[in-house]
Amino acid sequence: MARVNLGASCFCDGRHARPAFARIDLPCRLAPCATGAALDLGYGRSTTVWSNRDAQVRYEGLSGHTLSLYTRGGSGTRRIDRGAKAAGVDRGWQGAICLMPQGQVSEWEISERFEFFHLHLPDEELRLAYSEICGRDARGLALADLTYIDAPRMIAPFRALWAATEAADPFAAETAMSELLASLFADSHLGAPVAGPLSGGSRRANCGF
Repeated sequence: MARVNLGASCFCDGRHARPAFARIDLPCRLAPCATGAALDLGYGRSTTVWSNRDAQVRYEGLSGHTLSLYTRGGSGTRRIDRGAKAAGVDRGWQGAICLMPQGQVSEWEISERFEFFHLHLPDEELRLAYSEICGRDARGLALADLTYIDAPRMIAPFRALWAATEAADPFAAETAMSELLASLFADSHLGAPVAGPLSGGSRRANCGF
């Protein structure tokens, strides 16, 4: 079984494909996973295009939070740990979104090739973005552990961020990331409520949690 430590390295079975213009170090060993484009956005924030096939992968020791979009395929991928059963999920699809909060442990079975895209954020950067976008105290912010959600408002900024990564355009990526996080925070089903507005601030209407 492949073990993956997001925020550090990806350890998987098979060949290592180094990104053409990667600015982050993502070695891949021991599984048929491969990295495509990758972009370092500073302050520990990064994006990566991935592909995988015919593997069983376990994510553990997540340092920071990961937002994932299935960009091609996904019907041959399913989450098989207890967290998946609790969420009532089945299999992925093109356009499916996963939220993987810091500290998450999950196990996945992959029977067909598929491609997916990750945005990785340190905990402090996610909380800072929440405070800036929503004008609220982020100390109680809790990103939900969700697998295969249908979140239409997140698709367009997610795809824009993916395109900016492929184009190695950090400025477009920064804009798309802000729009993606705003759409994430707008949905009350994707996180836990927080304490309240910051001192001297007010909650913005587009923030659901």
